[in-house]
Amino acid sequence: MSKNNPFVWIMQHGENKSYKCADYVTSTLEFAENHMKEHGLEKGKFVYIPNGISQADWENKESVPHSHKNILNSLKDKGKFIVGYFGGFAISNALDRLIDAAELIEKNDIVFVLVGEGAEKEKLCDRVKRKRLENIIFLEPVKKSCIPELLRYFDCVYMGVKQDLEIYKYGISSTKMYDAMMGEKPIVMSMSDVRTPVESFKCGIKTSIDATELKNAIEKLYFMPEEQRVKMGKSGKEAVISNYEYGKLAEKYEELFPANSSTILLINHYAGSNNMGMDFRPYYLGKEWIKRGYRVKILAADYSHLRRENPKVTKDFQKEIVDEIEYYWIKTTSYKGNGVKRASTMLQFISKLCLGAKRIAKVMQPDVIITASTYPLDIYAANLIKKYSLEEKKACKKYGNNK
Repeated sequence: MSKNNPFVWIMQHGENKSYKCADYVTSTLEFAENHMKEHGLEKGKFVYIPNGISQADWENKESVPHSHKNILNSLKDKGKFIVGYFGGFAISNALDRLIDAAELIEKNDIVFVLVGEGAEKEKLCDRVKRKRLENIIFLEPVKKSCIPELLRYFDCVYMGVKQDLEIYKYGISSTKMYDAMMGEKPIVMSMSDVRTPVESFKCGIKTSIDATELKNAIEKLYFMPEEQRVKMGKSGKEAVISNYEYGKLAEKYEELFPANSSTILLINHYAGSNNMGMDFRPYYLGKEWIKRGYRVKILAADYSHLRRENPKVTKDFQKEIVDEIEYYWIKTTSYKGNGVKRASTMLQFISKLCLGAKRIAKVMQPDVIITASTYPLDIYAANLIKKYSLEEKKACKKYGNNK
């Protein structure tokens, strides 16, 4: 979109306001601070807190579906080297480039297994059929709890980013990357020059956005002695447990909370859970904060394109308890794709929060308000909730606990 597009202007205004009004701004992108300063963030307010993994998920893992298992076992029985991908089939994940590399590979023992769903999947499947590429297999998505077993079948994991997406110059913090590290699988990372954990912890090979270079990196892993790949995998697991486990990430947030805080309100349009599907971050952080004695409340929309399953909601602010986290659902319109209808649901969600801000403050009584900027408009609701919360607390002090 043009920067003069009204929708873009609204988003930019929300981003700038967030930097101005927030007490702290955390980012999963390690190198985002300079951009934020250019848009008004004061020095000392930036905190880097990446995405991560929950070790509990790896202790309570599930089997992949039998249909997947039969195909994967057949490939392993034939001695195939499996380059795996799991996650969304979106333009941003550069799966076209992976197929370009697959076309260039002449070794029959190397196969590519792509597991997931998304807007680009049909186009990619059509391309593979049209080209008659027999070394590429598409599988349906699996639950997050199945990822540990799925990774057991892969010899390495592909991660790529679209070359003209400027956001990646600020870093990368994909949950797929941390899952692959936890699964002890070498990563083939295809992206620009920004530094990633793959190089930092020597848990794979970083290559350029060129398909030939990607093909060379995959073949390098294929011809590499197995013990060397195992060493890469172990390095990744050690790094993820030490640096990217959600318990440690929750502690980093806790360091920013005011003293004597007891209730955390997290606003995230797309918040999900382990059973519903993405967005997982609010859920995992919430579980960790509850372990530390906090009460956690999440405001989210009842419909999200990211979830496998959406909640059944009949009214705004309908409450649901998920693993001790209090979810409050806001009714919004369903949509497909990135068109006007999706944009309207964003405005619908924020409008309802702004209109209900006084009630939210009174009922939820938050000590900490966290907004998740999948799109940066939550700040308008958060500011109102903060204002009414402070007024409520002043009234409580003035009139005593009966208020």
